[in-house]
Amino acid sequence: MPSPEALQTAEMLRASRPTPDMPLEAQRAAFDALGSLLPLADGVEVVAVDAGGVPAEWLVADGSGPVVLHLHAGGFAIGSCASHRPFASHLAAAVGGRVLVPDYRLAPEHPYPAANDDAEAVHRWLVGEGIDPTDLALTGDSAGGALAISLLGRLRRAGVALPRAVALVSPFTDFTQSGASLTANADLDPMLSRELGALWNGWYLAGADPTDPDLSPLHADLHGLPPLLVLVGSDEVLLDDATRLAERAREAGVEVTLEVWEGMFHIWTAFAPLVPEALEGIERLARFLGGAGGRDGGQRST
Repeated sequence: MPSPEALQTAEMLRASRPTPDMPLEAQRAAFDALGSLLPLADGVEVVAVDAGGVPAEWLVADGSGPVVLHLHAGGFAIGSCASHRPFASHLAAAVGGRVLVPDYRLAPEHPYPAANDDAEAVHRWLVGEGIDPTDLALTGDSAGGALAISLLGRLRRAGVALPRAVALVSPFTDFTQSGASLTANADLDPMLSRELGALWNGWYLAGADPTDPDLSPLHADLHGLPPLLVLVGSDEVLLDDATRLAERAREAGVEVTLEVWEGMFHIWTAFAPLVPEALEGIERLARFLGGAGGRDGGQRST
């Protein structure tokens, strides 16, 4: 059963969810406001950097935990360092290390492959800064999940060592929008609708092939990827995006842990510390990324 705080947050989101006819700048401002409404984790420092030409923020906590590259949610059209600053601060505190959040370019001003190229440029910058690519951990939520899997494919094709572990929350994985949960969970998910997602995705596609493996992880070659953790809420319209990615990755021989969190909505971990399940989800990410990632593989519901 979801916590009272989760239920209250879901109702708040349902009442204020953007619609396709809302001006884009208003959508962006509303999402970025999360960063000022929610407190950061205690003791975490925010440091702005130029990450290989991409504006970014480090969230730095005390400790010798892993370096994490986080690719944020927002349908390739909204979202930023500001929207994900609280989440990233709590993740940094949980891992006892550093989390880098890039402000990758957004559509419709910058369609495909701008965000994918920026993610690759940031990774290249991290390695150039002396970070061993095999010590790096990679995370992404929603659209950031697609960018994370795309980045892994690009690195593999370039012969670059892959991150030690990858963890995704509510990943978007299918530009063809073929998942049954887009319809089945339409009345359950207070955060995202099929129509809004289609608008954002169309802006980023801008005529590109929705089955391009660089865009849609469901159509990508997943062989040889690092251990993978996928967290998804049972009430999400993207539930099938997550479960099908986990299934395809497992079929490709990847060590996969899939967790379906009962009653959770899209990217619920972005609402830490307001929602207890958000902090629990972040702790789950930290255990996976900070330990021997993926060795408790399997499928579970929480």
